[in-house]
Amino acid sequence: MKKLLAVVSVLLCMGCTSSKDIATGTAQSEPDEEGNYTVVTVEYSKSKDKVVDVNIDEYKNGVSKKSMGDDYGLKAVSGVGREWDEQIHYLETFIKDYSIADLQMNEYGVLQNPDVISGCSIYVGHMIPLVEAAIADAKG
Repeated sequence: MKKLLAVVSVLLCMGCTSSKDIATGTAQSEPDEEGNYTVVTVEYSKSKDKVVDVNIDEYKNGVSKKSMGDDYGLKAVSGVGREWDEQIHYLETFIKDYSIADLQMNEYGVLQNPDVISGCSIYVGHMIPLVEAAIADAKG
């Protein structure tokens, strides 16, 4: 029985990461003239040297764009047929699966990766430095 419990314990912990390994970092933009701002939070694995979770959100009139969902109204005019929250989720997934360094942007801050812009066509040039700052914050 003890051997079985030991094996089960090892199996349950496979893939676990120490809470000391995961660090959280945040960054926030200054509010614009209308009071709108962007907040980025990342969870960074020090042992894997990569972002394991990222949350990017913008607040318009004090309301999270992610929480607006379909009410934000971007889907109807979006070149990729996705709402704002869906597009930002696509970008977050890319950052987790690859890295922030793998994003290609032109001099105007517009995404250039064909695989990224197929799911995220919104302007993110102002968000990427915040993601980088949140990663630096997590790294300490």
